[in-house]
Amino acid sequence: MITQNFHQEVGGKALALALSIASRPDVIMALKADKEANEHPELNAKMEQLRQQVNADFIVIGNTEEIRLVHPEPTRIGQRMVGEDSEAGLRGEYYVSEAIGSLGESIRGKVPVYDDSGEILGLVSVGFLAGSVELLILERSSILFWGCISLLLLSIFAAVFIGRWVRNAIFGLQPDEIARLFAEQEAILNTVRSGIIALDPKGNVRKINQRACEILEQPLRIQHQSLHLTDLLPEHAEFLLRNPSRRILGFELFAADKRLVLSRFLLQAHGYNDGVLLSMPDFR
Repeated sequence: MITQNFHQEVGGKALALALSIASRPDVIMALKADKEANEHPELNAKMEQLRQQVNADFIVIGNTEEIRLVHPEPTRIGQRMVGEDSEAGLRGEYYVSEAIGSLGESIRGKVPVYDDSGEILGLVSVGFLAGSVELLILERSSILFWGCISLLLLSIFAAVFIGRWVRNAIFGLQPDEIARLFAEQEAILNTVRSGIIALDPKGNVRKINQRACEILEQPLRIQHQSLHLTDLLPEHAEFLLRNPSRRILGFELFAADKRLVLSRFLLQAHGYNDGVLLSMPDFR
């Protein structure tokens, strides 16, 4: 993909340069003059200077007979253009081609030169040698390669960091161990004879065991529903959520048509208050 895009980019640049050169008055005048090719030293000097400025490998100007008026190699001026890809340009087409010329394989932009009356006077060819293009492609590919390597290393570092952070957050447990621990917790909560309700600081029910549902005469399905303490103990919720850091032991209340004895304990996680735990012994 890089090679294809770069070839298109280079071809577009060569064609744009050729179009610019084909419209130059000195180029049109040189082709109109129809002199010997070696009688245009000034034009050759200007084209050589331009070639160096735009980093092109060659700028060639030929007449309708495909005889070179301008070439980066002075010894090849006056000789016939090679590559067998100039005929379309002399018919008035603008195009990019890849051919083997006197300097080697190249990507070249071909543009006809017109006079004021619209007659074709010759052809401009601007090219970049395949060797030069391949070096640029290699350089750009190297940048992309090392960019991908850097991104890969960064991703590995991030994965390791996140993995360690997650393991620390879950106390180094593996997924199967977490599932087993959760199942054990469920079994323990539903086995104890006391009703247990765990609340977050806002009074939302995090956990309620089966015994608490039975004591409060609630269906067991509420264990998997979003609840607030007001849904279970509406008359006492405000009191039980007030000043949660204060422990309450043996608080008697009347709910679910029975007398209950309730205790409240503060829940802490990593040194921070994380809600409260309500315990209700079953006296049956």
